[in-house]
Amino acid sequence: MLRRRGHLDDVSVCVGVGGIARESIDTGMSVVAVSGAADGSAGTSLRQAVIGALASPGARVIVDLSEASSLDSTMLGSLSSASGSADDDGVVRMAIVCPDDSRLRAMFSITALDELIPIRATRRDALAALRAV
Repeated sequence: MLRRRGHLDDVSVCVGVGGIARESIDTGMSVVAVSGAADGSAGTSLRQAVIGALASPGARVIVDLSEASSLDSTMLGSLSSASGSADDDGVVRMAIVCPDDSRLRAMFSITALDELIPIRATRRDALAALRAV
């Protein structure tokens, strides 16, 4: 699906509406990839995908935001809620991929989510952060 966002010299500029895809990359390890403009309508889907990925004991998930163009407060709340749904054993079970040069990166600092969830620049770094604990 595409959503019209504006025009420039009578040429429509379109951006993809937020998409969420989940894939298993290893036993007990999944990636939930978010793309496009991720807003409130996708918040429930994101939370369900992350909670589903964490449903098995010891499971871990990487939320990849490298293709996301924007996130709203609902999406941030969904990430916070999903991270809190993990076992109360203190083990980090979720990491977020958000490139250093992404304008989304500051949102995690402002909301202090970067203190709850490891934020890494690449999938490889996020995977290493999850395997290190």
